[in-house]
Amino acid sequence: FFREMYEGCFYVGDIFESYALLIFGQVITEVIATKIQRSEVDGEALPRSNPELLTAVDLMDEVKELTTFGIKFFCWTCGLQALFQLICAGAGYYRIWEEIFGLEDPNGKHVGVVHTSSFQTKSVYFFSGAGFVSSFAAIGNIVKVETAFHRQLREFGPFWKFWGTKILVSIAYMQSTALYTVPPFSSWSGIRLKLLYGSVLCLECFLVSLLHLHAWSHDEHWYLSLSRSVGTDEEVGTETLTDDSDDAEDSKGCEQSNREVAHSE
Repeated sequence: FFREMYEGCFYVGDIFESYALLIFGQVITEVIATKIQRSEVDGEALPRSNPELLTAVDLMDEVKELTTFGIKFFCWTCGLQALFQLICAGAGYYRIWEEIFGLEDPNGKHVGVVHTSSFQTKSVYFFSGAGFVSSFAAIGNIVKVETAFHRQLREFGPFWKFWGTKILVSIAYMQSTALYTVPPFSSWSGIRLKLLYGSVLCLECFLVSLLHLHAWSHDEHWYLSLSRSVGTDEEVGTETLTDDSDDAEDSKGCEQSNREVAHSE
């Protein structure tokens, strides 16, 4: 039980890591959106004259979805792996469906199906393979955005931010896979591998935190441009509502004047 909960703690940590990566991708797309030159036709003329044409706002929304698609795949993989591990360990501990989730007793008997060595090996390979592929998809999305919008992200300072993100994603699955396949670590016992992995992970997270401290300074200029963009969008929405209310009041005034003229006649 304690060995499985040890694994579950790392899997839950991967959920927070993947969610942080998703937020990072959304921040990048928001920064890129501030660099788009918008005109009056973006909001009004094009959709009404030709619905098949895309505005800059619509195109940016699609780019945002495509950018975060691989990252969302990575989030779902981490979430399913953590959920599977916690359900197996929790159900075994509370003796729920012992024929399926039962933990071995001191005599090594009455082991549930999901806790047998063959099933555990298959599940580890399945989730490791899925995580390996999804982590590559997440990193590929980040690298593609970095190379395609390098000029627009110059003020954002993407180099160290991207490197901090790539290291975190590689820690999640690539490092654990390498420890189980690369000699001499592949010949070590499970307890020894877990001790090495946990120790190295603590050191790496400390170094990555120092890297983030340098990369995410509190006085960067792009914070102001992003806040101005949000404020501009809110002002545009307020102006649109004001114009609509003014048009409604004008139409009501015209109807009332027409009724007075008709009544006088």
